[in-house]
Order: sequence, then structure tokens, then C-alpha cells
Amino acid sequence: MQQLHSVLESDRDSARVETDVGLYYIFVEEVLQRGAVAAADRFLAADFLAHGVAGDLDRCAFIAHLAARRARFPDAAWTIEALAGVGGLVVCYMTMTTPESPDRGWESLVIRFENDKIVEYWSICDRVLLQS
Repeated sequence: MQQLHSVLESDRDSARVETDVGLYYIFVEEVLQRGAVAAADRFLAADFLAHGVAGDLDRCAFIAHLAARRARFPDAAWTIEALAGVGGLVVCYMTMTTPESPDRGWESLVIRFENDKIVEYWSICDRVLLQS
């Protein structure tokens, strides 16, 4: 019976991870690709926290950061190079290109979801995106 319980729990965990990966994909498409920064609000938990090299950002500061990045790179194209669920977290590696610059930015992320909302977000990126 314990083995059956473990299999059912594993299936539930797999489905949860797939849902979280799908939600993050939609976040990237809407917020980064289409530039609908205001839509970020619906993806973030009330107690959201983004961890980065420059320090932590709460929900409002993170949305402001996204708006500043969009203003700096209005025509940016974001490409998800790798996206996977790992141990209850979503891991993503993205690149960003712009028509007006030869620079190509990259960002590596780990995202934690609870109840279909992003609760924590760890990011490291190259100098091109760090300045935004």
C-alpha cells in the first residue's frame, strides 16, 4: 500500500511541476515578450520576493524592475533556451536580443511556486541585463 501511495504522490508532484512550468512559460510570453508588465501582478504571490545579486526585491519593486527593463529594451526578444521542473522548482535559462544592439543578454532563474503563484525568484544575469 505504501508503494501505491508513493506512486500517486509522485504523479501528483509531476503534475504540479508541469503546471508550474506552464505558468512560468505564460509569464515569460505575456510579461517579457509582449511587454505586458502590468500582467506580472497576477502571477506573483502577495508575499513574493525576488533574490538577486544586487539584493532582494519585493513584489512592487520587482514589477518596477520589469518596467525599467522593458523601457530600456522595448524591442527585446526573449528566448527560453531551457525550462524544466526540478524538485518542486522551475529552472529557466533565457537569452535576450534586441534589434538595436549586438549585445545578447542571458538570465538564469530558479522559481518557486505556491498555489499557482510565484513566491520566490532567484536570478543571475549577465552585465547587459544587470544594468537594467
